[in-house]
Amino acid sequence: MYICCMTRQLTLTNEERDFFRNVAQAAFANPFSQTRVELDRKIAGSDAALSWDDLVELAISRIVERLSRLRASGRDDLKLYGADDRELLKTAFLFDIYHRYRQTFDDFILKQLAAGDEPIPVPFARELLGALAGLGLDESGSRRYLGIFYQIRRAFYFIETALTGLSASMHGLRLQLWNNIFTCNINWYEQHLWNRMEDFSTLLLGETGTGKGAAAAAIGRSGFIPFDGRNGRFSESFTRNFIAINLSQYPESLLESELFGH
Repeated sequence: MYICCMTRQLTLTNEERDFFRNVAQAAFANPFSQTRVELDRKIAGSDAALSWDDLVELAISRIVERLSRLRASGRDDLKLYGADDRELLKTAFLFDIYHRYRQTFDDFILKQLAAGDEPIPVPFARELLGALAGLGLDESGSRRYLGIFYQIRRAFYFIETALTGLSASMHGLRLQLWNNIFTCNINWYEQHLWNRMEDFSTLLLGETGTGKGAAAAAIGRSGFIPFDGRNGRFSESFTRNFIAINLSQYPESLLESELFGH
């Protein structure tokens, strides 16, 4: 006797698919861009004159509501969806997990700054890795996403806090710095370039006092740092990733040795 057990395949409704497509586009958009603002408005479903922070919070709450509905109806198992719907939902769940740990990452960044060059323990790593594993990611993939989340949060933190100002030029600088770190499409970065960006150099030009040092530090502190699962720490402190050197203090004959070694 043969028993055939067919697994029911789930599909998103057209309205759900449109919503989660906007979420996926927002997840990969430059957070300092007007495109991201427009996507957040679509997700939030609001045309009200909200501040940037309030708009982001409203959009996140709408995403949480949608994902909660899927869980409540037993439709949150990604394996039961076709490839396209599964990818949209995976991105939405990753987006949700990242934003749940935003403040946790910010607190950790401040603690690592205070600790200096010695990597400190990551007390929330096990919990976050568990949430990632719940999406079907294997151990290696979960650790990589933990590293990418940490990198994204550091980049946002240092670009936003180190480069103050509301002028159009400062807004453009923040946008370009983000693109310099993650390229113009963070999806491509996550798939192909996350461990290769240090192969490329950046030249910052400007008059004295225009913020070149702050911009360089934001880039230098925002590289990808792998998570060491055995030690429960990231493999190094981001404070070691950026070393400022004032070349004017060296005579021309020593510049080459200082930059490239003897």
